[in-house]
This record gives sequence, C-alpha cells and structure tokens, in this order.
Amino acid sequence: IKNLTTWNPVKFMEKPECKNTAVAILNRPISVDVDFFKTIWNNAQLRVCVDGGTNRWIDYKNKHNLDADLKIPDYVTGDFDSCTKENLLYAEKIGSKIINTPDQDETDFTKALRIINELKFDEKLSETLVICNDSGRFDQTISNINTLFKARNLWPENPVYLRSNVSLTWLLSPGRHVIHIPKYLVEKQIWCALIPIGKSCIATTNGLKWNLCNVKMEFGELISTSNTYDCDLVEIDTEDDLIWSMGISSIDL
Repeated sequence: IKNLTTWNPVKFMEKPECKNTAVAILNRPISVDVDFFKTIWNNAQLRVCVDGGTNRWIDYKNKHNLDADLKIPDYVTGDFDSCTKENLLYAEKIGSKIINTPDQDETDFTKALRIINELKFDEKLSETLVICNDSGRFDQTISNINTLFKARNLWPENPVYLRSNVSLTWLLSPGRHVIHIPKYLVEKQIWCALIPIGKSCIATTNGLKWNLCNVKMEFGELISTSNTYDCDLVEIDTEDDLIWSMGISSIDL
C-alpha cells in the first residue's frame, strides 16, 4: 500500500495559519496581500530573509508603512552579493542574526534551508513557506523548483511551498496524495498543473476536469497544465516526483 499524504493548501491562501511554519523571503518583489503577509510573517515560528530578500522585506515594509506592524527577521542569510550594505547594517541594528554563507556551489535559497536544518529548527517546524514572485526571471523560477527537490532530501517530512501573489507550488513525492481544494477555486475554475521535472512520470488522478488514468507524462510529450477542478478533493497517485502548482487568484485565470 502506497503512503498517503493529505494537503490543505487553504492555510496559505485565504485563511493563513503558520504557527509551525518557517517563512522565507527571496530576492524578488513581494506582491502578496498586506493583511496576508502580516499574518503569515508575524505568526511564523521562524522568519528568514535570504540575501536580497532583505532589500525586498525593507522595501515592502516601507511602502506599506509597516514599521510598527512587522516582527523583525530572525535571520538574514546569504553571500550578500545582493543585499545592500545599508540594509544589512539595518537588519543587524534591529536585532536580526546575520549568517554569511559564501559557498557558490548552491543558491542562497538552498543554503538558507541548510542553515535552518543545521540549527535544528526542524524540531519545531512542520513546513517552510517561501514568498517569491515567480514572474520576470525564468532562471530563478527554475532554480527555485530545483531547490524543492534538494529540500526534500534535507527535510523529507517538512515540505517547502513556493507562494507568489497568484500561485502556490510544491513537490509531490511518489505515492498517493489527497489535496483539499478551497471551494472558491473550484467555483471559479482556477487553473492547476501537474508537471514532471527531469524524467517521465506515470500518474492517475481524480477530481480534475481532465483526469489522468495511468498516463505517462514527460517533456516533449504530454504534461498537465491549464487544468482545473471537477470537485473540491483532488486525488493523485504518482509513481515518481511531480510538481503540483495551483492558481490562488482570479487575476490570472
């Protein structure tokens, strides 16, 4: 019998819950809703700005006049080729712990996850939510997807989610998965996708408008994009790794 994993993504959408969550900010503009960001950031177990993500956090805080409303980052990590000296000094002054990760063989995102793991925060954490705008830089988008695979090796039991203003993305390991879909996404027929990365994958689904039945997916052949929902419960049985991505807003249907 294959392992069954249940997912409830609504906690990172309209009703944010994050008491056992690490929240990390990457070096892309923060475009999520202000109320959502305040809730997810302030209630997180751990808050991390990754290199240039420090600039983005400060820009967002200043733009929305949130000086008195946001907790400070617990950690600022990276090789600091993107974070300005002024902002790095500011983060240190307000009490954030600065950790330099100069290794150029991995991205600052991957190194930040390693730091969290090495500091044993995983004993308190059940997942990591990464705030990242996935538009504009295709290379960074692919790099973030690659880090999802690396993170699975670092934290097999602690998933990492990529959250932009319009989507939520994470990695499904081989096995059976049940995803609870918020009703508003079903009603508005918001998009979703199942994407094999690097190699082919055979999968079966229920609950989608265009289901798969023991179908082999791979680049150059069939992949499931621009799909949507038939009901509020999606079941996926996959023989290999799959990226699951789902729209969370009607802005981008």
